[in-house]
Amino acid sequence: MGQTMSNKTISDLMIGIDNFPLMHESDSLKKALDSMTKFGLGFACIVDEAGKLIGVLSDGDLRRLLLNRQNPLPALLVNKALEFSGKKPISIFPSTSTADCLATMKKYRVSDLPVVSDQSVLIGVVHFHDLID
Repeated sequence: MGQTMSNKTISDLMIGIDNFPLMHESDSLKKALDSMTKFGLGFACIVDEAGKLIGVLSDGDLRRLLLNRQNPLPALLVNKALEFSGKKPISIFPSTSTADCLATMKKYRVSDLPVVSDQSVLIGVVHFHDLID
């Protein structure tokens, strides 16, 4: 018999590394936007050379950027995506329970969370809708 949702962990439900926007710290905002559009997701994870999570760029970050900056959009697109991302991203471990993950999402009012190893290496993401199906 399969696992019920209540005893699954995030490793059972997370989206693999090749199936969401993954950017490197030197990638441009334009590249991040293209990747977010390609995957149809409202965020991009940003990693350093070692694959450690160093930022998350969200749709909300983009809205704030457009509202608060007076630069023309084409000028902004060449900047590094990391410049506009959250630099202290909330993340979870693959062993996290679905209940704890949902509680974290509720607390921080997010619908996607990066999943990292105990060395902070990005290994996946979990989306709210995958937790409630």
